[in-house]
Amino acid sequence: MKRTISIFLCFVALIVHSRTPNDSIKSHRTVFAEILGVNNNVLGLGKEVRVEIDFGEESGGWQGNNDGRDLIIDENGKPIKFNSMVDAINYMGERGWKFETSYVLTVNNKNVVHWLMSKELNKGESAREGIRQRRDEWRERAENIEKEKAEKEKTKKKKRRNTDSQSDSLDEK
Repeated sequence: MKRTISIFLCFVALIVHSRTPNDSIKSHRTVFAEILGVNNNVLGLGKEVRVEIDFGEESGGWQGNNDGRDLIIDENGKPIKFNSMVDAINYMGERGWKFETSYVLTVNNKNVVHWLMSKELNKGESAREGIRQRRDEWRERAENIEKEKAEKEKTKKKKRRNTDSQSDSLDEK
């Protein structure tokens, strides 16, 4: 009888252990982003909405220090124009984001609509996949400038080495 109970308890322990999630091998995680939208037209009556996405990175914000780094841009670097906040949420939905909640704040006499979105990511996936912001363009430009500087520096060093080796060979003659 004791043996049967022991085997039963071992069996139950195995089942319970197999159903307990192991955090070290989590295959996905939930991330959040906030869509911020404001109608910049007179009295808020225009059709276009200025939309930015906050992924939790350093942001210009709507408090007057808004440099446009969070604006969504197309492949040509032009801001994508949204007809409404629903248009913006559809854009996000096409990229796997889900609506969570929303609220409105008034900043500088303008209503700023905040929509919180979530997305399940598999290990190695990026929350920003399929979404390009002005900050990405600026980062790429800065990286290209650094690469160009490094290339110019390499070219200068090669020219100096060639000049030095030529003057050494002349000295030997």
